[in-house]
Amino acid sequence: VAHSAHVDALVLPLLAAAFLARLKGRPVLTGLLLGLAAATKLFPVLLLPALWQWKDAHGRHRSAWMMPLAFVATFALTYLPFLSIGTAVLGFLPDYFHQAFNFLTSAPIYYLVFQAGGSPELVINALIAAVLLGIYLFFLLRPAADGETALRRCLWPIGAYTLLTVN
Repeated sequence: VAHSAHVDALVLPLLAAAFLARLKGRPVLTGLLLGLAAATKLFPVLLLPALWQWKDAHGRHRSAWMMPLAFVATFALTYLPFLSIGTAVLGFLPDYFHQAFNFLTSAPIYYLVFQAGGSPELVINALIAAVLLGIYLFFLLRPAADGETALRRCLWPIGAYTLLTVN
């Protein structure tokens, strides 16, 4: 971490704390900590649907909006001081959509689309989005029974994203 000056060292404790807050059933704290982690490095935003407890143990939607609201508010507040620099606040983010993909898993798609004259980046980004949306739809239709299950579910979007892209 120190060699490359990556901010992952800041993200990991925030994620661990967000996981602990989710285990303890503290939705506002979970959203706040996940918002801080995502403001440091955007990758944790993939975990929002996995950690979101949109139904309680009795199947009620009580306070379901608190976690995502705390996440969005925290994330937005961290960027508020930088809005004066305009789109430069996005930094390298737009370039992520044009980077190379994990060629072990997406090379056949890349080459087929390229040979057909299409845009491989567009197709593979659409595939990534479709896979993640499918995972998140499953999470929505079958809510995690408890915090431990929610944490295990974090592996799904992380795994899908990692397998389909090197970002």
